[in-house]
Amino acid sequence: MSSAERPQAAGIGRILLAAALLAGALAGAQPLWAAAKPSEQQCRAAVTAMVDALRTQPMARERDERRRKELLAEMEQLVETHRSQGIDACGTWKEINYRAVRQ
Repeated sequence: MSSAERPQAAGIGRILLAAALLAGALAGAQPLWAAAKPSEQQCRAAVTAMVDALRTQPMARERDERRRKELLAEMEQLVETHRSQGIDACGTWKEINYRAVRQ
C-alpha cells in the first residue's frame, strides 16, 4: 500500500470506530470495560444502529465508498452468522467493536 492510500484506509477505520461508538451510545450499551454487562436488548440495538450507520454513511471518494460497502457486507454477514449460530447480540457487539478498533 502506498503512502497516498494509507490515509484513506485510516479514514474508513476512523469512520467505523466512530460509528461503533456512536451506535453504542445511542443504544445505551455500556463499554466492554464497564462493570455491569449490557442487556441483550441494548446490545441488539447497538448492533442494529451500527449496521444502519454503515448503510447511510456517505463517502466522498469512490475508493472509500467501495470499502464502506465491503465493511457493510462483512458486518451484515457477521450478524447473520452469529444469529444462525445462536451467539447472543452482546457477543456480536463485542466482535464489531474488536473489528472497528483493528481497522
